[in-house]
Amino acid sequence: MSVVNVFIHAPSTLVSAERRIPSTIPLCDLKYRLESIVGVPPSHQILEIHSSRTDHEQQSTLPGPGPFASSVRSTLILSVISDSPVESKTLEELGVVDGMALKILDTRPKELIQTFTDESLVEKYVMDDDTYAARRDTVLAFKQRNKLGRFDPSKDANSSIASHDSTEIPETLIVGARCSVDLSGSGTNQKRGTVRFVGPTQFAAGIWIGVEYDEPVGKNDGSVAGERYFTCKPSFGGFVRQDKVQVGDFPEDDLDLDLDDDEEM
Repeated sequence: MSVVNVFIHAPSTLVSAERRIPSTIPLCDLKYRLESIVGVPPSHQILEIHSSRTDHEQQSTLPGPGPFASSVRSTLILSVISDSPVESKTLEELGVVDGMALKILDTRPKELIQTFTDESLVEKYVMDDDTYAARRDTVLAFKQRNKLGRFDPSKDANSSIASHDSTEIPETLIVGARCSVDLSGSGTNQKRGTVRFVGPTQFAAGIWIGVEYDEPVGKNDGSVAGERYFTCKPSFGGFVRQDKVQVGDFPEDDLDLDLDDDEEM
């Protein structure tokens, strides 16, 4: 089977690649293969054949060195709109040879394209401090095991803690106080509980607040990495920074479902 080595570029989805494609494939069929590479539906593709790659402007806006020499310049040879009779022709019939490029233009509305390419619209997972501190495959755990950085015993531990937590602990933030914890950091996932620990820990520098939650939304039972700071049921305990804790009149929620008279136990 005869193949041709071409550059593929889709400006709308920021895809730039080099592929070996059968030269005997008609453009109408090639468009379906291109969809899996560039993410543009065949019905919204306008194919352009260029003398060489076409991602010069895109490459200059991306971080790091580009994969190809910026001195290369391309010339538009042919533009094939959707449902054109030319779509029945093959790359070989159109004279495409190694080193040429296929540029895929996207006819979808700009607003629709942005829903697929704008990373700010994607909800990102953020690991909370407590979960990160409990893992043993992190940079933090490596530094702890090898006594590096702030875990170096030759350094002043007090100055390390002070630099990490410059805010004074409120007088109301004491063991036994009822509190509300903002687990997400955005105010959308607040859980109630009771303060069970306030102070420095061995798993990370600074002041940590140990909380026993009213619900099993925690990460531990009051212990982290084998060190116990307080005791509660598994998955009811957690450690957070003080800026995520609000102390106040937060009565425990009644989490039991109401039972009918004939269902009472």
